[in-house]
Amino acid sequence: MTHRYGVLDCEDLDKWRGYDRVWTRAMQCEGDHWESFRCYKGELPNVAELPAFAGFVITGSHHDATSSETWVKELAGFLKTVVRRGGIRVLGGCFGCQLLALALGGEVGRNPSGQFCIGVESVTPNKSLLSRADYKHALALATSSPSISSGGAMRVMVSHFDQVTKLPPGAELLASSPSANVEAWSLGDNVLAWQSHPELAPAHLEEKILPAQVEKGRVTKQGAEAVLEAVHGALDAAVLIAAGRHFLSGGQCSDTEESIKACMEAAYRALEEADEEYVTAAAARELLARSDAKQGASSGAGASSSGSNATFPADARAALQTSMQDMFGHVAKALTGELLATQNEYAVLGKMNTLAADKYAEMGDLAQGLGTFVQALRLKDDAFAPYLRQIDDIEAQVGELEGVVKTLDEHTKRLETRFIDVKRSAA
Repeated sequence: MTHRYGVLDCEDLDKWRGYDRVWTRAMQCEGDHWESFRCYKGELPNVAELPAFAGFVITGSHHDATSSETWVKELAGFLKTVVRRGGIRVLGGCFGCQLLALALGGEVGRNPSGQFCIGVESVTPNKSLLSRADYKHALALATSSPSISSGGAMRVMVSHFDQVTKLPPGAELLASSPSANVEAWSLGDNVLAWQSHPELAPAHLEEKILPAQVEKGRVTKQGAEAVLEAVHGALDAAVLIAAGRHFLSGGQCSDTEESIKACMEAAYRALEEADEEYVTAAAARELLARSDAKQGASSGAGASSSGSNATFPADARAALQTSMQDMFGHVAKALTGELLATQNEYAVLGKMNTLAADKYAEMGDLAQGLGTFVQALRLKDDAFAPYLRQIDDIEAQVGELEGVVKTLDEHTKRLETRFIDVKRSAA
């Protein structure tokens, strides 16, 4: 049976694009359907559709859970509605942990130390956590960590300025650490929350979180070095991920230690893939901008390139071929990212126009009927012309590059023939 889940995405910084995918891949069991809601844009599931959902995940965020922003308040109200309704499992991480506590009557404040907590924390589970079915399941899979499997403290990554300072009425404390008394908590059978970041890889903290905190003066350079040394050590994130999957699925996920590792690796890749998509889109936009700026000059530049590249060695030819492949990739992604659905339709209709004109040129009866249709397509072609000209310029450059490659191939063959002749003569 397919279950429906929602990721309530609360992070809107560009560097965290794809954060919702991280949670989806970390928590999705085979056959389940997951969808994302950009809460920071006011997107929330329709309350009338709540019976169709099996669970929700509230992500982390650089925003404060105590913020007065409209979307934060609306999300808190939605969570309160979901929990009161019952029957839907809700999992919160970091910001999600804090906002969930606030929504249900708890309190959130700055870390007691007054410092930004970042790095690795030793989280000690209490008897309540050790007795939970989801945590027992997770411990059973932690065969590579004897101390954890026997109920010892977990080493997990943290990054937070705030924390839950008072649990909601009826909530139960599950785990604590030296920096946060409430590291994990639950409410009944349908609410589970933790302060840490098991969904993130050490590289994410190193590249996306730590530099910003150093720049803000919250972490010293010496402190940053200690953080990096700690996060690249052994971590127990898999325990929380396994527990979260078991919790959300109601124990229906057939996980193994290997499958949990695979889910986490997929989650880590999700953020990297989103980064690559973002960088590629930016590069594609820059490529199109440069193409616009250099129109008229590209032919001369290409001719000059052909003359100078005729004597390229093999390694240069390989580099040229790689550059061509990269160019095709950038062009494809640029077209995908920059052209709207209507523009794509124009391209299809333009091709249909050409095919129709060739096929029905001799069919006079149909030609008259197609006249109006063709005229309309021409108007659409005019709107699309700037993009076609860019493609034509690119194709022309590709043709010139192919000529260079052909020349190099011929030159190589001549050299091989001469080499064989010289070798024979020497023999």
